Amino acid sequence: MTFLQKVAASILCAIFALMVLATFLLPAHYARQFRDIPNAGPSSGHPLGTDPLGRDFLARLLYGTRVSLLLAPAAALLSTLIAAVLGSVAGLLGGWFERIVLAATDLSLALPWLFLLLVVRAMLPLDVPPLVSVVIAFLMMGLLGWQASVRLICAAARGVRDSDFLLLLCAIFYLDPALHFDRGKSKHPGSRRDGTDALLGKLDARLRGFFNAFGKSLEARPPRSSRDCGHVLSTGSAVAGGRTVMRRVSVVLALILVLCWPVSASAESAVQSGGELHFCLRGEPKTFNPLLVEEDASETIRYLTGGVLIRLNRQTQALEPGLAVSWKVSADGRSIRFHLRTGLHFSDGTPFTSEDVAYTMKALMDPQLHSPTGDSFRSGEGQVAVRTPSADSVIVTFPAPVAGLERLFDQVAILSAHSPKKEMAVLGPFYVAHYTPGSSVLLRRSTNYWKKDKEGKPLPYLDSIRLDIQRNRDIELLRFRRGEIHLINVLDAEYFDRLQKEMPAVAHDAGTGLDSEFVWFNQVPTAPFAESKKAWFRSTEFRKAISMAINRADLSRIVFGGHAQPAFGPVSPASHFWFNSSLPVPQYDSAAALRLLSQAGFHLEGDTLRDSSGNRVEFTVITNSGNRSREQMVAMIQQDLSQIGVKVNLVTLDFPSLIERITRTYDYEACLLGLVNTDLDPNSQMNVWLSSAENHQWNPKQSKPATAWEAELDRLMRAQASTTSDKKRKADWDRVQQIIFEQQPFIYLVNKNAMSAVSPAVIGSAPSVLDPHAFWNVEVLRLGPDPALGAQK
Repeated sequence: MTFLQKVAASILCAIFALMVLATFLLPAHYARQFRDIPNAGPSSGHPLGTDPLGRDFLARLLYGTRVSLLLAPAAALLSTLIAAVLGSVAGLLGGWFERIVLAATDLSLALPWLFLLLVVRAMLPLDVPPLVSVVIAFLMMGLLGWQASVRLICAAARGVRDSDFLLLLCAIFYLDPALHFDRGKSKHPGSRRDGTDALLGKLDARLRGFFNAFGKSLEARPPRSSRDCGHVLSTGSAVAGGRTVMRRVSVVLALILVLCWPVSASAESAVQSGGELHFCLRGEPKTFNPLLVEEDASETIRYLTGGVLIRLNRQTQALEPGLAVSWKVSADGRSIRFHLRTGLHFSDGTPFTSEDVAYTMKALMDPQLHSPTGDSFRSGEGQVAVRTPSADSVIVTFPAPVAGLERLFDQVAILSAHSPKKEMAVLGPFYVAHYTPGSSVLLRRSTNYWKKDKEGKPLPYLDSIRLDIQRNRDIELLRFRRGEIHLINVLDAEYFDRLQKEMPAVAHDAGTGLDSEFVWFNQVPTAPFAESKKAWFRSTEFRKAISMAINRADLSRIVFGGHAQPAFGPVSPASHFWFNSSLPVPQYDSAAALRLLSQAGFHLEGDTLRDSSGNRVEFTVITNSGNRSREQMVAMIQQDLSQIGVKVNLVTLDFPSLIERITRTYDYEACLLGLVNTDLDPNSQMNVWLSSAENHQWNPKQSKPATAWEAELDRLMRAQASTTSDKKRKADWDRVQQIIFEQQPFIYLVNKNAMSAVSPAVIGSAPSVLDPHAFWNVEVLRLGPDPALGAQK
């Protein structure tokens, strides 16, 4: 053993010893949070410092090493065994079997096995312990990691098969005793050579049959000397040399094509007038139908492509004419009359008339469509009537008064009644030109868009917008810093602080926003989990106790770096008029939470909370993967609730899988997500608080209210929506906030600041509090002289 090998072995032994003795050497558990010293540097108490949540780096490193040293070698051994069997057998047998194995290897390398891992994890029950999930993940890696080694082992086996060494071994194996005896007995020099030649001649037939079985064909002339034994190898080397030359020429040509392609493409794009804005969606769009939008990715596309009758200016919060030149609401608040612009066309050239508005409103209010946007207009029982006195005039009448009616039309993108492209024909500044699932959405400038700037030039200025689907926010930030994307619409606090230090001009904080983060429990009666848990989640005392046991101040201070405030309820304090200031400040009180749980029949056994039937109180929270702040919030909630004996598990899912669970299968126990508010008016939340609404997340689409307080919410929401008196609406909305605070269907955690990042290359951006923060005025955005310029080169 060399000196370096001894050093490496010593280091491995030391790591193994530290791993085994970690429990005795470390003062704290790897999950314990020292919240008074987050992001601390090395010290005597924490030799490697702490992470953003205050967890000891050394403890997490040593505990993580246990998993790596146990499972990683096992996965590597499994993949090596599979590769050894397939590669060696393919190399020795050759022929059709080798071709099949190598073709299967190439196919396996081309398949995206990462998605298979995600699918397997998504199919696992949510209550699977984290250790079991990790074991399954490593097992999958072992079963799928053999491809790279197969080719090496196959080549080595083929070399052994074709070697002179194997030829001589075969000769010895097939040597019959008589010839061997005669060769050994010969005492004359000439007879030795004659014996060897006779041996080679006799073995020729046997060797030919042996090697043909392995796919090898010998020359017709039998070998007559030891020099001839290497003839096949030398011939093969010559052929291989020729193939190597051709392969090198092919590689050079391919490199030339690859290098020339972006040059020609960039030269072509340089002559384009408006350029291409580039930023990311944080999830897959679920629909391109603007009437069915219920998540952020689809909302972004709706905003960029949809034409609306009235547009809410995100900066001034004033209503501005859109497709309608003017509008008038009736005195009783039940109807609205629009005077439409004339001469407009959809992106596919179809003319725009009042028939399109009538078609859109009828589709929007169709109860079978279950449109989340339509819920905002449901102020009373009955049908919506739409009349079109002329091609440029339309009257919409509702069965009951709708408060703030005109503001609601900011969310209604008009569909074409006659276009064969259906919802893909749009009246907005851009249209969907191409969609690659899992990759990107390309929007192109609509030449039929009606807006012009002050000089009469057609808008938008941009030629296209490319929306990359990127769920990982670390990668999104990295691409922004490299200049690959131009903006980040919603910036996490950690990234905001980092950008503010490095490039203060690109980071924007518009102040306390309307958006909130919250957690809720699944109360759907048909949800596929234990009835005992359903009973917990339906208990008001249980939900209130969980709320009281969460330290919101720590969430705001640590996870969001002070760029957030503890949340009171569904209305942010930034909404000065609609916020119910009489609500008490959320208190963190573990002792009070335990007293409340005790009243509801729960009790502590040691450090474990159990219900009246003796079941341990444990549940799993799901959230979307790639969102570090939400993952950190759940980690902090885990420690907070452990103080009252509740065990919380975290499962992160890709956004489509998460949406599938919370809207269709209801296969989850609790979920942590956020709500994006695009308007201050209470009617913008009708699709959340009506018990029949799609976004009534804890128990959606109820045929009738499941509880008395939900029935009261229905009454109050419809009452405030059916009066034009701001004072009456304010009183009703205050009572709604009071009920939500008392019942805690959503446990509100924080209200985040409206933070975004915009590259200096983007001209005309004016980040706002309302969403979309960074591109609300997309029609007038321009790119600088170098459209590829991002935050920095």
